[in-house]
Amino acid sequence: MRTIIENNKLIAEFMELELIIPKNKIYEPFYRQYQESGMIKRDCLISSLKYNLSWDWLMPVIDKIYSSNEYYVYKSTLGQFSTGIEINTKFIDVTYNNVVDYIKWYNSQTK
Repeated sequence: MRTIIENNKLIAEFMELELIIPKNKIYEPFYRQYQESGMIKRDCLISSLKYNLSWDWLMPVIDKIYSSNEYYVYKSTLGQFSTGIEINTKFIDVTYNNVVDYIKWYNSQTK
């Protein structure tokens, strides 16, 4: 079973954040997120990724998933009564787990 840190790393990779591994081993690796203009938006330590805690972090992931053609294929694999990834505003962990499940499926299809 994956831990939250591993799942957050999985999401960061899906979002195409750049993994920076400092040459000085004292510093922890981190992910770098860029804005569309190519400017650095934020650097975030792996242990500080907040996809599991913050809608501000999770919603761009959901937007990317919803806009992909693969999402419609994914929904068709779930059966007729499933609506895919539902946004459960009361429980972020439900939506987060659905996102992680989708990314695992996506990676199994594309790699």
